[in-house]
Amino acid sequence: MKVFIRRLLYFSILFLLVNLLAYRFIAEPLLYKGYFIPKREMQNYRSFLLGDSHAKAIRQTDLEQLKIFNLAYDTDSYFDSALKLKYLLRNHLADTVYICVDNHTLSQYREDWTNRSRSLYYSTYKDYNKYYPIKHFDFWVKKNILPYFPLLQTKNSKLFKKYIISRLQGEAPRNYDNFDISTIPEEQLKARSVKRVNTQFPDEKQSEKLNNTLEEMIAICAKSDVAVYGIKFPLPTEFINAMGDKSYKADSVFVKHDLPVLDFTDAFPDSTHFYRDQDHVNYKGSEEFVRRLKHKISN
Repeated sequence: MKVFIRRLLYFSILFLLVNLLAYRFIAEPLLYKGYFIPKREMQNYRSFLLGDSHAKAIRQTDLEQLKIFNLAYDTDSYFDSALKLKYLLRNHLADTVYICVDNHTLSQYREDWTNRSRSLYYSTYKDYNKYYPIKHFDFWVKKNILPYFPLLQTKNSKLFKKYIISRLQGEAPRNYDNFDISTIPEEQLKARSVKRVNTQFPDEKQSEKLNNTLEEMIAICAKSDVAVYGIKFPLPTEFINAMGDKSYKADSVFVKHDLPVLDFTDAFPDSTHFYRDQDHVNYKGSEEFVRRLKHKISN
Protein backbone atom coordinates (compact mmCIF):
# COMPACT_ATOMS: atom_id res chain seq x y z
CA MET A 1 0.00 0.00 0.00
CA LYS A 2 2.83 2.37 0.87
CA VAL A 3 4.48 1.65 -2.48
CA PHE A 4 1.25 2.47 -4.28
CA ILE A 5 0.82 5.73 -2.38
CA ARG A 6 4.45 6.67 -3.07
CA ARG A 7 4.07 6.00 -6.77
CA LEU A 8 0.82 7.92 -6.86
CA LEU A 9 2.50 10.85 -5.16
CA TYR A 10 5.42 10.78 -7.63
CA PHE A 11 3.02 10.59 -10.55
CA SER A 12 0.95 13.50 -9.20
CA ILE A 13 4.03 15.67 -8.74
CA LEU A 14 5.30 14.81 -12.21
CA PHE A 15 1.87 15.43 -13.76
CA LEU A 16 1.62 18.80 -12.03
CA LEU A 17 5.14 19.79 -13.06
CA VAL A 18 4.65 18.80 -16.71
CA ASN A 19 1.36 20.71 -16.88
CA LEU A 20 2.87 23.83 -15.35
CA LEU A 21 5.73 23.69 -17.86
CA ALA A 22 3.27 23.11 -20.71
CA TYR A 23 1.25 26.10 -19.53
CA ARG A 24 4.29 28.36 -19.19
CA PHE A 25 5.92 27.55 -22.52
CA ILE A 26 3.02 26.48 -24.73
CA ALA A 27 -0.50 27.30 -23.55
CA GLU A 28 0.21 30.75 -22.11
CA PRO A 29 1.96 32.24 -25.17
CA LEU A 30 -0.29 30.42 -27.62
CA LEU A 31 -3.73 30.83 -26.04
CA TYR A 32 -3.79 33.25 -23.15
CA LYS A 33 -1.07 35.90 -23.18
CA GLY A 34 -2.68 38.15 -25.78
CA TYR A 35 -6.18 37.60 -24.44
CA PHE A 36 -5.78 37.93 -20.68
CA ILE A 37 -4.94 41.60 -20.24
CA PRO A 38 -4.17 42.62 -16.62
CA LYS A 39 -6.21 45.50 -15.30
CA ARG A 40 -3.06 47.53 -14.62
CA GLU A 41 -2.27 47.62 -18.35
CA MET A 42 -5.63 49.23 -19.10
CA GLN A 43 -5.86 51.73 -16.26
CA ASN A 44 -4.41 54.63 -18.24
CA TYR A 45 -7.07 54.35 -20.95
CA ARG A 46 -10.67 55.50 -21.03
CA SER A 47 -11.56 54.39 -24.58
CA PHE A 48 -11.69 50.77 -25.74
CA LEU A 49 -12.15 48.89 -29.00
CA LEU A 50 -14.21 45.68 -28.93
CA GLY A 51 -14.66 43.23 -31.79
CA ASP A 52 -13.26 40.25 -33.66
CA SER A 53 -10.21 39.76 -35.89
CA HIS A 54 -11.07 42.78 -38.06
CA ALA A 55 -10.77 45.03 -35.03
CA LYS A 56 -7.76 43.16 -33.65
CA ALA A 57 -5.90 43.83 -36.92
CA ILE A 58 -5.66 47.48 -35.84
CA ARG A 59 -2.35 47.74 -34.01
CA GLN A 60 -2.14 49.09 -30.50
CA THR A 61 0.92 51.13 -31.47
CA ASP A 62 -1.23 53.00 -34.00
CA LEU A 63 -4.13 53.50 -31.58
CA GLU A 64 -1.87 55.03 -28.92
CA GLN A 65 -2.21 58.47 -30.50
CA LEU A 66 -5.96 58.27 -29.88
CA LYS A 67 -5.54 56.75 -26.40
CA ILE A 68 -7.75 53.83 -27.42
CA PHE A 69 -6.98 50.39 -26.01
CA ASN A 70 -7.60 47.51 -28.40
CA LEU A 71 -9.34 44.77 -26.42
CA ALA A 72 -10.62 43.00 -29.55
CA TYR A 73 -9.50 39.48 -30.37
CA ASP A 74 -9.79 36.89 -33.12
CA THR A 75 -13.10 34.96 -32.90
CA ASP A 76 -14.65 37.23 -30.26
CA SER A 77 -18.43 37.28 -30.71
CA TYR A 78 -20.82 39.74 -29.10
CA PHE A 79 -21.07 37.31 -26.18
CA ASP A 80 -17.35 37.71 -25.51
CA SER A 81 -17.41 41.46 -26.17
CA ALA A 82 -20.31 41.86 -23.73
CA LEU A 83 -18.34 40.06 -21.01
CA LYS A 84 -15.37 42.34 -21.64
CA LEU A 85 -17.61 45.41 -21.59
CA LYS A 86 -19.10 44.40 -18.25
CA TYR A 87 -15.59 43.86 -16.90
CA LEU A 88 -14.55 47.36 -18.00
CA LEU A 89 -17.60 48.95 -16.41
CA ARG A 90 -17.34 46.85 -13.27
CA ASN A 91 -13.81 48.18 -12.81
CA HIS A 92 -14.71 51.77 -13.83
CA LEU A 93 -12.26 51.76 -16.73
CA ALA A 94 -14.26 52.99 -19.73
CA ASP A 95 -16.08 56.15 -20.71
CA THR A 96 -16.03 55.48 -24.49
CA VAL A 97 -16.42 52.19 -26.35
CA TYR A 98 -16.06 51.38 -30.05
CA ILE A 99 -17.90 48.19 -31.10
CA CYS A 100 -17.39 46.36 -34.37
CA VAL A 101 -20.61 46.27 -36.43
CA ASP A 102 -19.34 44.72 -39.66
CA ASN A 103 -21.92 43.07 -41.92
CA HIS A 104 -21.20 39.54 -40.67
CA THR A 105 -21.13 40.07 -36.89
CA LEU A 106 -24.75 39.00 -36.31
CA SER A 107 -24.30 35.79 -38.30
CA GLN A 108 -25.72 32.70 -36.62
CA TYR A 109 -22.40 30.87 -36.92
CA ARG A 110 -20.93 33.40 -34.48
CA GLU A 111 -23.06 31.91 -31.71
CA ASP A 112 -20.71 28.91 -31.72
CA TRP A 113 -17.55 30.45 -33.14
CA THR A 114 -16.54 32.25 -29.96
CA ASN A 115 -13.88 32.57 -27.26
CA ARG A 116 -15.96 31.00 -24.51
CA SER A 117 -12.96 29.22 -22.98
CA ARG A 118 -11.04 32.49 -22.65
CA SER A 119 -13.59 35.25 -22.10
CA LEU A 120 -14.50 33.73 -18.73
CA TYR A 121 -11.30 35.41 -17.53
CA TYR A 122 -13.25 38.69 -17.60
CA SER A 123 -16.46 37.22 -16.24
CA THR A 124 -18.47 36.75 -13.11
CA TYR A 125 -20.48 33.55 -12.96
CA LYS A 126 -23.76 35.43 -13.36
CA ASP A 127 -22.61 37.23 -16.50
CA TYR A 128 -20.96 34.18 -18.07
CA ASN A 129 -23.91 31.89 -17.41
CA LYS A 130 -26.17 34.29 -19.28
CA TYR A 131 -24.36 33.69 -22.58
CA TYR A 132 -22.78 30.30 -21.93
CA PRO A 133 -25.00 28.26 -19.57
CA ILE A 134 -22.80 26.38 -17.11
CA LYS A 135 -22.85 25.01 -13.57
CA HIS A 136 -21.24 27.21 -10.94
CA PHE A 137 -18.59 24.64 -9.98
CA ASP A 138 -17.68 23.99 -13.62
CA PHE A 139 -17.28 27.72 -14.18
CA TRP A 140 -14.92 28.00 -11.21
CA VAL A 141 -12.82 25.05 -12.38
CA LYS A 142 -12.59 26.30 -15.98
CA LYS A 143 -11.65 29.80 -14.88
CA ASN A 144 -9.21 29.07 -12.06
CA ILE A 145 -7.86 25.54 -12.59
CA LEU A 146 -8.16 24.23 -16.14
CA PRO A 147 -5.96 26.84 -17.89
CA TYR A 148 -2.99 25.60 -15.83
CA PHE A 149 -3.56 21.99 -16.92
CA PRO A 150 -3.25 22.15 -20.71
CA LEU A 151 -2.72 18.38 -20.98
CA LEU A 152 -6.33 17.93 -19.91
CA GLN A 153 -7.57 20.18 -22.72
CA THR A 154 -7.76 17.58 -25.46
CA LYS A 155 -9.54 19.96 -27.85
CA ASN A 156 -6.29 21.95 -28.13
CA SER A 157 -4.04 18.92 -28.62
CA LYS A 158 -3.61 19.42 -32.38
CA LEU A 159 -2.84 23.09 -31.89
CA PHE A 160 -0.26 22.30 -29.20
CA LYS A 161 1.32 19.58 -31.35
CA LYS A 162 1.63 21.92 -34.34
CA TYR A 163 3.14 24.63 -32.13
CA ILE A 164 5.68 22.25 -30.56
CA ILE A 165 6.77 20.86 -33.95
CA SER A 166 7.21 24.35 -35.39
CA ARG A 167 9.33 25.43 -32.44
CA LEU A 168 11.48 22.30 -32.55
CA GLN A 169 12.07 22.90 -36.23
CA GLY A 170 13.12 26.45 -35.47
CA GLU A 171 10.25 28.06 -37.37
CA ALA A 172 9.43 31.61 -36.38
CA PRO A 173 5.77 32.25 -35.56
CA ARG A 174 3.91 33.23 -38.71
CA ASN A 175 3.23 36.92 -39.02
CA TYR A 176 1.21 38.16 -41.95
CA ASP A 177 1.31 41.76 -40.75
CA ASN A 178 3.83 42.80 -43.40
CA PHE A 179 2.20 40.78 -46.18
CA ASP A 180 -0.08 42.40 -48.73
CA ILE A 181 -2.48 40.93 -51.27
CA SER A 182 -1.07 42.87 -54.21
CA THR A 183 1.02 39.78 -55.03
CA ILE A 184 -2.01 37.47 -55.22
CA PRO A 185 -3.50 36.92 -58.71
CA GLU A 186 -6.85 38.65 -59.11
CA GLU A 187 -8.81 35.47 -59.83
CA GLN A 188 -7.34 33.74 -56.80
CA LEU A 189 -8.21 36.73 -54.61
CA LYS A 190 -11.77 36.70 -55.94
CA ALA A 191 -12.07 32.99 -55.15
CA ARG A 192 -10.77 33.52 -51.61
CA SER A 193 -13.24 36.35 -51.10
CA VAL A 194 -16.19 34.26 -52.28
CA LYS A 195 -15.18 31.41 -49.99
CA ARG A 196 -14.86 33.75 -47.02
CA VAL A 197 -18.22 35.40 -47.77
CA ASN A 198 -19.90 31.99 -47.89
CA THR A 199 -18.46 31.25 -44.45
CA GLN A 200 -19.56 34.54 -42.93
CA PHE A 201 -23.05 34.57 -44.46
CA PRO A 202 -24.36 30.98 -44.27
CA ASP A 203 -27.96 31.93 -43.45
CA GLU A 204 -30.46 34.55 -44.50
CA LYS A 205 -31.52 35.40 -40.97
CA GLN A 206 -29.42 37.09 -38.34
CA SER A 207 -28.80 35.60 -34.91
CA GLU A 208 -31.50 36.68 -32.49
CA LYS A 209 -29.26 35.88 -29.51
CA LEU A 210 -26.41 38.01 -30.79
CA ASN A 211 -28.77 40.82 -31.74
CA ASN A 212 -30.20 40.82 -28.22
CA THR A 213 -26.67 40.87 -26.80
CA LEU A 214 -25.74 43.87 -28.93
CA GLU A 215 -28.90 45.62 -27.76
CA GLU A 216 -27.92 44.80 -24.18
CA MET A 217 -24.44 46.26 -24.66
CA ILE A 218 -25.94 49.50 -25.94
CA ALA A 219 -28.36 49.65 -23.00
CA ILE A 220 -25.54 49.00 -20.51
CA CYS A 221 -23.48 51.82 -22.00
CA ALA A 222 -26.45 54.19 -21.82
CA LYS A 223 -27.12 53.27 -18.20
CA SER A 224 -23.45 53.76 -17.29
CA ASP A 225 -23.15 57.04 -19.23
CA VAL A 226 -20.56 55.52 -21.58
CA ALA A 227 -20.32 56.87 -25.13
CA VAL A 228 -20.62 54.11 -27.71
CA TYR A 229 -19.77 54.08 -31.42
CA GLY A 230 -20.37 51.41 -34.02
CA ILE A 231 -17.42 50.88 -36.31
CA LYS A 232 -17.03 49.05 -39.64
CA PHE A 233 -13.59 48.10 -40.89
CA PRO A 234 -12.06 48.48 -44.36
CA LEU A 235 -12.45 45.83 -47.05
CA PRO A 236 -10.83 45.44 -50.49
CA THR A 237 -12.84 45.69 -53.70
CA GLU A 238 -12.86 41.94 -54.38
CA PHE A 239 -14.44 41.21 -51.01
CA ILE A 240 -16.96 44.05 -51.28
CA ASN A 241 -18.05 42.73 -54.68
CA ALA A 242 -18.31 39.15 -53.41
CA MET A 243 -20.32 40.28 -50.39
CA GLY A 244 -22.71 42.40 -52.43
CA ASP A 245 -25.69 43.47 -50.33
CA LYS A 246 -25.31 40.64 -47.80
CA SER A 247 -25.55 42.00 -44.29
CA TYR A 248 -27.02 41.02 -40.94
CA LYS A 249 -27.30 44.75 -40.22
CA ALA A 250 -25.58 45.15 -36.87
CA ASP A 251 -25.08 48.80 -37.82
CA SER A 252 -28.87 49.22 -38.05
CA VAL A 253 -29.11 48.48 -34.32
CA PHE A 254 -26.99 51.58 -33.70
CA VAL A 255 -28.97 53.67 -36.18
CA LYS A 256 -32.19 52.65 -34.45
CA HIS A 257 -30.84 54.08 -31.20
CA ASP A 258 -29.53 57.24 -32.90
CA LEU A 259 -25.95 56.19 -32.23
CA PRO A 260 -23.07 57.03 -34.58
CA VAL A 261 -21.63 54.42 -36.94
CA LEU A 262 -18.12 55.07 -38.26
CA ASP A 263 -18.19 53.26 -41.60
CA PHE A 264 -14.79 52.60 -43.18
CA THR A 265 -15.91 49.66 -45.34
CA ASP A 266 -14.86 51.32 -48.60
CA ALA A 267 -12.26 53.68 -47.15
CA PHE A 268 -9.51 52.36 -49.44
CA PRO A 269 -10.93 49.39 -51.41
CA ASP A 270 -8.43 49.53 -54.30
CA SER A 271 -5.31 49.90 -52.16
CA THR A 272 -4.31 46.22 -52.09
CA HIS A 273 -1.05 47.03 -50.29
CA PHE A 274 -3.17 47.90 -47.22
CA TYR A 275 -4.52 44.33 -46.79
CA ARG A 276 -2.84 41.17 -45.52
CA ASP A 277 -5.62 38.90 -46.82
CA GLN A 278 -9.07 39.15 -48.38
CA ASP A 279 -10.69 40.95 -45.43
CA HIS A 280 -8.08 42.13 -42.91
CA VAL A 281 -5.78 45.14 -43.01
CA ASN A 282 -2.00 44.79 -42.56
CA TYR A 283 0.24 47.21 -40.68
CA LYS A 284 0.05 49.83 -43.46
CA GLY A 285 -3.73 49.50 -43.51
CA SER A 286 -3.80 49.85 -39.76
CA GLU A 287 -1.84 53.09 -39.92
CA GLU A 288 -4.10 54.47 -42.65
CA PHE A 289 -7.24 53.38 -40.81
CA VAL A 290 -6.20 55.13 -37.59
CA ARG A 291 -5.29 58.26 -39.54
CA ARG A 292 -8.81 58.36 -40.98
CA LEU A 293 -10.41 57.43 -37.66
CA LYS A 294 -8.58 60.29 -35.98
CA HIS A 295 -9.87 62.70 -38.61
CA LYS A 296 -13.44 61.44 -38.28
CA ILE A 297 -13.73 61.52 -34.49
CA SER A 298 -12.05 64.92 -34.25
CA ASN A 299 -14.57 66.55 -36.61
